[in-house]
Amino acid sequence: MTKQEIAYICRWLLMLVAIVMAGIVVSCSGNSEVDKQLTAADNLMEQHPDSALALLELIEHKQIESKHDKASYGLLINRARLLCGKTILQDYFIDNSISYYKEQNDSTNLCEAYQLASFRSQHRLNQDSAIYYLQRAIEVVPSNQDELKARLYTEIAYQLSRPSARKNYAAAIDNSKQALEYASSAMEKARALHDIGILYSYLGQNDSCLLYIEQALELIDTDNPNYIGFALNYSSIPGADFHKSKSILSAIKTQSLGKHITLGFLYLNNGMLDSASMELDKANVIYNATPEKYTINTFNNLRQLSSCVNYGYRRPIRPSEGVTTNDSISEKINLDHRLSDENIEANAKLQTELLEHKIERQQVWMVFLVIVVFLVLGLFITYYRWHKKYKDLQQKIDRERVSQIVLEASDDSTDEDTMRTIISNRIQLCTERFRNTGYYNRLQKLSIDRTDEAFLPLKQRVDIQEKVLECFSDFVIDLKNNGAKLNLEDITFCIFSLLAIDNRTISKCMGVSEGALRTRKTRLKGKLSAVMFQIVFHESTD
Repeated sequence: MTKQEIAYICRWLLMLVAIVMAGIVVSCSGNSEVDKQLTAADNLMEQHPDSALALLELIEHKQIESKHDKASYGLLINRARLLCGKTILQDYFIDNSISYYKEQNDSTNLCEAYQLASFRSQHRLNQDSAIYYLQRAIEVVPSNQDELKARLYTEIAYQLSRPSARKNYAAAIDNSKQALEYASSAMEKARALHDIGILYSYLGQNDSCLLYIEQALELIDTDNPNYIGFALNYSSIPGADFHKSKSILSAIKTQSLGKHITLGFLYLNNGMLDSASMELDKANVIYNATPEKYTINTFNNLRQLSSCVNYGYRRPIRPSEGVTTNDSISEKINLDHRLSDENIEANAKLQTELLEHKIERQQVWMVFLVIVVFLVLGLFITYYRWHKKYKDLQQKIDRERVSQIVLEASDDSTDEDTMRTIISNRIQLCTERFRNTGYYNRLQKLSIDRTDEAFLPLKQRVDIQEKVLECFSDFVIDLKNNGAKLNLEDITFCIFSLLAIDNRTISKCMGVSEGALRTRKTRLKGKLSAVMFQIVFHESTD
């Protein structure tokens, strides 16, 4: 190929490189934009989790390229979903976050990633997996965060005792005691002691239960919001001391529906029907003021107390209005509905992502095909231009040959200057054709090369000689017509000399010594006409 053709192909390659670089710049700017969105969502998370979630959901997954951004996105999107009361049932970024923070030895973020993975397992109703991730989180909790470790042990205990899971109260108690060991504040210790007591009640060990809950009550003030729950649970345990229970419940300073219902049952159990009736009236006043505030279980307890009091007074007992549904069943139904809705949402989102991925692949293929088409078109244009140039040269050579034939066939005497001009023109055209093959450059390099190698390998010599004869085929006819009994070596030597190649290079290409070439030149002087000899060996006419 010519230099122009090589330059043309280089321009195409440079254009492709520019396109690729532009794509890299765009992708880098996209990553910068993703960083900004993640930072903005993190800043909004605490005060406005719904806004943070909306901002994160605007980020397309294909935009998140770096491992760090993917790991951060996994934490932020799921933290936001939990704060907004949504599940993370279908999330698949958590596993990526865990792998990344493991590699980076980032214990703080790895701990959070394990906790989120535990929530995901809980939403899938997979108890064993939820506990596994909580245990992994405990292993990586930084040494100075005992409070977090206590909360994790408490969460494991809850998972081991929740209504919808396989219960293991003994293991739950062990984990709650671990939480108590790491608890630092009085409230944390009280919570752990209360949980241990409740777990003992599930095992039927009421004495241990009362002991632990009583210790929990001693650690907190009566105006603490948790005091009401602890006091109600203590007073509801079979075997609790009446006077101590009454004292604990009476210490509650706020208006509490649970307090009056529990006191009502305590009075009934100890034969104080009038006192129980008074507590029932107080409970009815509180409930009727804001009935929507209370759960179905609380309503059922109130109905039960009312029925017992009426029975004690021998009054007719009528079914109260309402639905007797256990809270745990209601919670399970609500969770199932929520999971179903979010499954539908997740499936729709997944279908959208699959469709976008399919469209993206089609676009990539289209870009690839366009590039291939342009490359093929460029190669075709290059070949066409080369072929057209070759044909133009051949046509010029043919025209010169026709001019020579016409001149030789004319009845007028042949003008040697005109004939010489025609031959010279054809030689120039043949030389130009030879230069376009690239073999001329090889001969130039051989002339510069000063290695000790005498001759080229036979295969290379034959290759060069064949290409020389092919490009100078028209001039070979002139040589054969002009010279007497020229052989193939004579013709090849003449063409090399015509190209002004030095004898050392010709010797390498023909496989003969330089002395033999000088002898051949002397012999050719007798075979060729003076004009042809001058043309071939560039000698003056003097």
